[in-house]
Amino acid sequence: MKALSIIPAAGRGADKFALRLSKSLERKYNYEFMIVGVWFTEPKFRLYDVDKQTTYEFYSNEKERLLYYIAKNGPYDIVHINTTAIAEDNNLDDILRSIHNPPIVFTQHGSMVFTYFF
Repeated sequence: MKALSIIPAAGRGADKFALRLSKSLERKYNYEFMIVGVWFTEPKFRLYDVDKQTTYEFYSNEKERLLYYIAKNGPYDIVHINTTAIAEDNNLDDILRSIHNPPIVFTQHGSMVFTYFF
């Protein structure tokens, strides 16, 4: 299973927990995660692996490159979106338009999505 997770930032408590759980799921069930952190600062978008290591960074003016990268690495079986990411700007709509139409799970906190996998 391949999952795309969009979180406000990887430095917050709930999202740190989500990263730890995704790491566990990746090891235990062989799931594959692409994690997009949306930040208020620049770089605006950061892609993480499950070890919370930044793999790519994109500035606001590089959103098209980010969308291409996300679409290129799909398709995804599921998309998880932390609801805080919705309130920030219109980037979420652009991201969702750039990928196929997998099931989308909205959660209030990053950790809650993982109840879906069990």
